[in-house]
Amino acid sequence: MLFRSVKSKTGDNKGALADYSKVKELNPNNPIANYNLGVTKAKTGDNKGAIEDYNNAIEVNPKNAVEYYFRAISKAKTGDKQGAITDLNKAIELVPNNYNYYYIRANFKNETGNPQDALADFNKTLELKKDYFEGYLFRSNAKSALGDFQGAIDDINKGMEL
Repeated sequence: MLFRSVKSKTGDNKGALADYSKVKELNPNNPIANYNLGVTKAKTGDNKGAIEDYNNAIEVNPKNAVEYYFRAISKAKTGDKQGAITDLNKAIELVPNNYNYYYIRANFKNETGNPQDALADFNKTLELKKDYFEGYLFRSNAKSALGDFQGAIDDINKGMEL
């Protein structure tokens, strides 16, 4: 395992993919191998392949929020923002106090034309991490989309104070 980690950490994604694939070949139900394959494929731009590997990891270990999170990122990169939101819903169900899950979901909701729901997620993000500059910055976008221009300005100012 350490050898493969080193390959991935040193940027040898091709070598890491070969190693993770070998582990998966020996044990197709190894959630760690499937997860690591997904992460490495996503790093190389193969988000569809990454999604397949995350699917396999989730099938074996459906209680791991991180796998849903990374699958959501890959789904979004393939244009499936609604699928990404669904995966983030599951990640939040499993780990409800992770500010980043709310933040990413808020951005996808905003991008899919749902600023009201995005605002609720940005609010939760900032409830969980009060000093999160990006949370204020992107919440200002949702407020602006909803016509709350003063609230948007206030958020930008608050973020600049951090």
